[in-house]
Amino acid sequence: MKKNPAGEVPLLEWIDRDSKETRLIPESLVVSDYLDNLYPENRLQPADPYLKAKQQVLVGRFGNVNKSLVFYIDECFFHFIRYNRHFIK
Repeated sequence: MKKNPAGEVPLLEWIDRDSKETRLIPESLVVSDYLDNLYPENRLQPADPYLKAKQQVLVGRFGNVNKSLVFYIDECFFHFIRYNRHFIK
């Protein structure tokens, strides 16, 4: 949470050779795009713009499902604790 307030992974972190600053890039698609630009010979995403767009749509949909699922689990846990606290010591 200290490095990425959203608490999500992946998080790309490195120390810049010139400035000696620690650099951070959060978010899967942003990290992937950064690495593709840095190392075009070893791409993580499709080079074809249409296929890349389709991939980003799928990743975006999965991310929304994942966040919704985590929210649902948190809510269930909160209600379980709230209504069963007399059983928990």
